[in-house]
Amino acid sequence: MPGTGVIYGLADSDGIFYIGRANDPTRRLKDHRRERTGRAVERMVILELGVPVGRLHARECALIALFTDAGIRLENKNPGGAGVVSHSPETRARMSAAQKGRRMSAEARANMSAAQKGRTFSPEHRAKICAALKGKPKAPEVVAARFGRKQTPEHVANRTDALMGHVVSAETRAKISAAKRGVALC
Repeated sequence: MPGTGVIYGLADSDGIFYIGRANDPTRRLKDHRRERTGRAVERMVILELGVPVGRLHARECALIALFTDAGIRLENKNPGGAGVVSHSPETRARMSAAQKGRRMSAEARANMSAAQKGRTFSPEHRAKICAALKGKPKAPEVVAARFGRKQTPEHVANRTDALMGHVVSAETRAKISAAKRGVALC
């Protein structure tokens, strides 16, 4: 039914060890089976069916409390059923230390790059980016890398030859003029 979900339990040969909520229990079971946990999920038991979406969280919390009070050890991360809300400072430090010095493979970087190719931003999104970056100083190494390169005489000659006879439109000349005056056109 639209607007409803289920409260479910994950079980193995010892019984239910986790209680959760889902709008699509089939997809959620597949997600659980992909996750790396200490216990193998043998089956999903539907504990409550047709729970209105607005009541799912409260019913999940109530069932977690009921099972816990009955002495059943659940592997839920917290009694509210919302996953790990916030990591402790010690856990965050350990997670940070584990990632320090870790490098992605060239293949992983290439895959991420390919996923971003051809991506375009809407005019509204571009305006937000422009507004967020406006007035923020750029790091000196970024400025030096972009504007501090010395060009060889051969490179200058090649650029001159390539642009020889190139006619610049009035619109482009206006943009160049505005940029030189410091007027932002983003």
